[in-house]
Amino acid sequence: MNFPPRSLLQLDFFVGIVVALIFGAYGWFRPSKVLAVVGDLLGVVGVVVGASLAAAAVLAAFYEEAFLKKLKLLGRRNASEAYLAPFMFTVVISLLAMASLLALSLLEDSDPAAVVITLSAIAGLLCGWSISSLIPLMSTLLQFVGLKSDAADVPDVSDNLLDADELN
Repeated sequence: MNFPPRSLLQLDFFVGIVVALIFGAYGWFRPSKVLAVVGDLLGVVGVVVGASLAAAAVLAAFYEEAFLKKLKLLGRRNASEAYLAPFMFTVVISLLAMASLLALSLLEDSDPAAVVITLSAIAGLLCGWSISSLIPLMSTLLQFVGLKSDAADVPDVSDNLLDADELN
């Protein structure tokens, strides 16, 4: 999967930066507050992982041979990557967020401030990015519905016209 830097720098990433700054500040001034929400955030990010995997599974179920042939006729060869990649990327970000939260859960108020602030900011970035990425993922789902609609306008392709081996 190819992720150009421009595609990564969207609103959800900037929400993650804001959350990182907030968590870093709380890590400095009120570390007990940050440490208190770790369990709740683990649950929320776990829901993001589940929702992303479920949505990716639903999309993947639509990629049957007839649909792929129609996509080829529409000139949309990389549609599977374009529509599934954001979901898998969100899963990766969410798993990193969960790992950072687990590391943060091992800390105490008395640990060095630099460690608490750094881990708080990293966890804030990844959690904020992960949770806010659900909005662009909904947009991706809507775009996929449009793609299915476009493909429905293409007449069914005979196996004689386009062989499945030509899709690869």
